[in-house]
Amino acid sequence: MAGFIKGIERDRNFTKGKIASRLAHLAAGVAHYIDEMVRIDQLEEGEARAERVAHLARRYGSIPAKRQDVDGAECRRLYHETCHLLDLHPAPDS
Repeated sequence: MAGFIKGIERDRNFTKGKIASRLAHLAAGVAHYIDEMVRIDQLEEGEARAERVAHLARRYGSIPAKRQDVDGAECRRLYHETCHLLDLHPAPDS
């Protein structure tokens, strides 16, 4: 249970600015990935090309999952903030 509470506390550290910054960073990573793929298509051939494409796929393949993590954290933060403002948290057992 302590790990769950710790996770909630960590979610509260996200601000709209931090989330926007992280999303911008991820978007820049995607743009870089696309630019590299275009460059590889134009310049490299054969085995070197296949190795480079595989490397980029490993490196940037996790970006969509990271985007979902960031979006999920924002949803959790807003949920907890709303619950707190509306005093919807259940009262602790006496």
